[in-house]
Amino acid sequence: MSPYPALRQVDVHTHALPMPLLEWLAREGRADLSGLAEGTVRLAPEVTGLAEATSLSCPPAAYDHETRLAQMDARGVEVHAVALPSRVLGFGSQDTGLVRDLVQYGNEELARFVGETPDRLVALGAVHAELESAADEARRCLVDLGMRGMALGTHGGGRGFAEVQNDQLWSVLAEYRAFTLLHPVSGTSGANEPALPWSGPVAAGVELALAAAGLLRSGVLERHDVPLCLAFGGGALLALRGLIQRGAERLEGEDDTVRPLDQLRRLYYDTATFDTQQLVALVDFVGPDHVLMGSDFPSPIADDDPIGVVEACQFGPVQEMITGVNAMNLLHLEH
Repeated sequence: MSPYPALRQVDVHTHALPMPLLEWLAREGRADLSGLAEGTVRLAPEVTGLAEATSLSCPPAAYDHETRLAQMDARGVEVHAVALPSRVLGFGSQDTGLVRDLVQYGNEELARFVGETPDRLVALGAVHAELESAADEARRCLVDLGMRGMALGTHGGGRGFAEVQNDQLWSVLAEYRAFTLLHPVSGTSGANEPALPWSGPVAAGVELALAAAGLLRSGVLERHDVPLCLAFGGGALLALRGLIQRGAERLEGEDDTVRPLDQLRRLYYDTATFDTQQLVALVDFVGPDHVLMGSDFPSPIADDDPIGVVEACQFGPVQEMITGVNAMNLLHLEH
C-alpha cells in the first residue's frame, strides 16, 4: 500500500526496454540477452554508439509490467512518462539506416509497451535530430502512435539542434505543444573509465548543460514555443548560470533584451538532482511551476523515493504542482 495520498503523482523521467525490441536486437546479432537474469544486456557498438560492446542495466522493471507497476505502487507514483534509453538508439553510429530502424522500431514497441497499461504509462517518443526524417518521426509518434511527448538525446552537446534543417522538427513539437525531455547521452550506460569512476555522471551533466545553453543561445526556443524539460535538474547548467550571464555581458556584448537567466527560467526541469539543497535552490530559481518530478527509473542511479525527496524539501502547498499538476498539464493527462 502506498504511503502517499491518492493523487495523480507523475514521474516524467523514466525508461523502458520492451522485450520485443531486445529480442529483435538479439536476432540481428546486436544484443546478448544471456545476462538478463542478472539484470544486464550486452549491446553492440553500432547500437550504443560506443567504441566496443557495452553492458547496459536492464532490471525486470524495464520490460515486465507487473514488476514495474508494483514498484510504482511502492513509491506512490501513479503515472510514468516512459522513454527509451539513449544507449539503444544508435547515437554516434555512422549507419544512418540502422539508426532509423532503431528509432522507428523502438518507438513502435514503446507504444505497445505503454498501451498495455495506458492508465499508468505514457510514452515519450525518440527522434534523432541528425536524421532528415526527425520531423516526420516526431509527428508519427505524436499522431499515429498516440505518444504524449518526445525525448531528445544530447549527443555531441546537441550541436545539431540549432541547424536550419531541424526547424521542421521544432515546428512539429511546437505545433502539438509536445512536452520534450532533453536527456544526456554520455554517461548514461554506467560504463565509466576505471581511473575516473565519476566520469559518466560528470559527462552527462556537462553535455546536458552544453546542449541546453546552445539551444537558448541559438534562438530556437524563441522561434518555437516548445515546453522543454531538462533531465537531472538541468545537470551542470544552473551551477554555471552566473558564468553564462557574465559571458553574455562581457564577451558577447548582449543587450538587455535577451538575458540568459530569464531564458533559463523559461525551461522546465525534473527533480532528479539527488540532493535536496540543490532541488530547493532549483525551485527557488525557476519557480515551482517549472519543476516536475523525475527519477530516472529504473536505472542504477534512479531516485528510489522521488515523492519523499520532494516532501523532504518542505515546499508546502506547491508540492502538488511539482509531483503531479505540472506534468498532468504538459502531458495533457486527465485531472
